[in-house]
Amino acid sequence: MNIAIVGAGISGTSAALHAAKKNHKITLFEATDSVGGKARSFFDSKSEEFIDNGQHAFMGAYNEFLNICKILGTEKYIYIPEKLSIAFTSPGAELAILEQKIFKGKYGTLVGLLGFDKLNTISKYHIIKLFSKLLLSNKFSSLSCFEYLSRQKQTSEAINSFWEPLILAVMNASIHQAPASLLISVMKKAFLGNSFESKLLLPNVAINKLIEPIEHYLQANGSSLHLSEAVLSVERNGNKFHILTNKRDYEFDKVIFSLSPNRIRKLLLIKSQFSDSIENILENMDYSTIISAYLWYDKYIELPEIIAMTDTKTQWCFNRSKIIKEEKGKFPFSLSCTISAAEEIEKLGNTEILDLMQQELNGCLPQLKKANYTHGRVIRERNATPLFTTSNIKLRPSAKTDISGVYVAGDWTDTGLPATIEGAALSGRLAAEVLESEL
Repeated sequence: MNIAIVGAGISGTSAALHAAKKNHKITLFEATDSVGGKARSFFDSKSEEFIDNGQHAFMGAYNEFLNICKILGTEKYIYIPEKLSIAFTSPGAELAILEQKIFKGKYGTLVGLLGFDKLNTISKYHIIKLFSKLLLSNKFSSLSCFEYLSRQKQTSEAINSFWEPLILAVMNASIHQAPASLLISVMKKAFLGNSFESKLLLPNVAINKLIEPIEHYLQANGSSLHLSEAVLSVERNGNKFHILTNKRDYEFDKVIFSLSPNRIRKLLLIKSQFSDSIENILENMDYSTIISAYLWYDKYIELPEIIAMTDTKTQWCFNRSKIIKEEKGKFPFSLSCTISAAEEIEKLGNTEILDLMQQELNGCLPQLKKANYTHGRVIRERNATPLFTTSNIKLRPSAKTDISGVYVAGDWTDTGLPATIEGAALSGRLAAEVLESEL
């Protein structure tokens, strides 16, 4: 079977791997000169380092994405801590460490919560009670995260200091917009999983390296990757699909789209219920912004690998000097910081954003005052993830469309997960499996 996959992001890469394993001939098209889509890297000349388009992180429970890395032989490029350990802080406060203690996995997390100094006893009690309820129940809520947590008697302290940083990081949406169903699925899959599943993993190289071997994998399986070849249109030609790119014409038996809804609308020239649903999605689903910044210093400072910040605009801080294993650049110490759901901050200029982050970092991590800030780089991802809400989540389409032979993958499709790397990887497998089931 001759199959075209349009888009070599995480979902397209996943679809290509799973379809190639079934001995199909895959042609994977990518309009840019590299794979990865929203997970990409580039060289910063002043620091002399490769940096990503934002700090990418994933849980040990991200089985789909980790399976891709295993197939491609890139698991060695993932930083795996010994246990779940996240430092929490706020301006003027001491670091409070949430980590697994005594036991491994979910029970270690629950015991770790008991010793978590950021929260009072009442807040801890209600968090543990909610976790216990999730362990025993498969019911999902149609409420927003804030509504759900409030009904579960989570205190204001617990919501602000514990739940909100996690929700922003995982769903790139405010707690008032994000659907509780997605939070519940992540909690059950990750934080209440086994010891490995609950760990927070980070790439210790430029993230492109995790999936770059896809080209050699496809070639070894009689398939191909076409970089810098943009698909311009897809239309039906009898029982085949005619694809026009910026280089030539093709014909394929099946097509998997691994693109945003807007890109699909522009190039799919087949009128159908699916094309109508794309229009509906575009009318009712916005995108959320993530702003990331890299900051370099002239002196090494001892800090935890992962720090959650509350009562600040900056939400997460990562100690790259402990995580990155590639050859270091010209500066001895660097941090990466993220702000999710960053529509308000996006209005600021790059210098203003860097000044804001430095001020907040110094207020939360006074150790940084011992070093001199030397260089910063702001990364703006204006359409980083779909903004799922309780009203539009029902619009997420399945991998199968009403066009025979056309399938769709992407973090915006109906995976039951937030728009994460894992959601994208799962969507690619689902598309390949639906295609296979219809042969």
